[in-house]
Amino acid sequence: MASDPHIRRPRPAPTSPRRVVGGIKPIRLEPDARLWPAQRWLRIVDHISDAAALRDGLEYADLGQARSVALMPGVITASVQGPPYRPFTAVLRVPILDAGAWDTVTDAVLEDSALSGALLAGDLPKRIEDVFTPVGVPLVPVSPDEITPECSCGVPNGRWCVHTVCALRLAADLLHTNPLAAIRLRGRDPDEFLDRLRRRRAVQGSVVGVSPAYQIRVDLPESCIPPRLENAIENFWRGDTREIDSLDTTPDPPVPSHALLRRLGPSPMEGARFPLVGLLASCYDRIAEDATTDPDAGPPAD
Repeated sequence: MASDPHIRRPRPAPTSPRRVVGGIKPIRLEPDARLWPAQRWLRIVDHISDAAALRDGLEYADLGQARSVALMPGVITASVQGPPYRPFTAVLRVPILDAGAWDTVTDAVLEDSALSGALLAGDLPKRIEDVFTPVGVPLVPVSPDEITPECSCGVPNGRWCVHTVCALRLAADLLHTNPLAAIRLRGRDPDEFLDRLRRRRAVQGSVVGVSPAYQIRVDLPESCIPPRLENAIENFWRGDTREIDSLDTTPDPPVPSHALLRRLGPSPMEGARFPLVGLLASCYDRIAEDATTDPDAGPPAD
């Protein structure tokens, strides 16, 4: 029996994803060029056991199939275009820390002046993970088991699909461009966290004195270490000064460098002939070098 040419046959469902104009693609960088939160996040990708979802999800990311990616407290969401007309919503859920855990973290950060200074300057040192050890949760997840994937494509919650893998890959770029977003992912707004840290440091400074920006390094020879005061009352003003010239009182460079310039950010002056921030940084470096150079040592050797 001949088929009726006037009857419209159903079209087969497309199998290839619809191309997205202006979709989000991964940032191309050498592995060592990525900041440590992004490097750690990318290691999670290597531990996903579903090989098909991993392969296709990374291909989706390379093709720019994601229309949007957002990071919020405890969740990363992405709109990923597949074969259907409507994009799928991929969700990655991460446990957040409660208020008590954040208080523990804040107290530990305040005990480390170099760490708190780096955070207030906009840096996220890798050793911040040390202060998260007591609360039992790393700042940046290290395993797929710490992430719960969900997707509107119909894959059961907890299982990885191409859309959640795509979201996972692109989330690494969010942590590279804004590493402090790792704090938001664990449930605390970075600006609020830093503001609280700043106020707590100010209160401590008003009570016990301002903490130095860096510790002065003094390497004392054993022969110069004095006895206990009660054992040296008679000879208190008769100290041995023969090795005083051997003491190294050169201060270590501040950590982080150029903290004030980092806080100020780019210069508001537009159209300047010279990069003002870079010029000031060079001036500060030269002043610091001159301040720590022995004036009797003469010019440095070529």
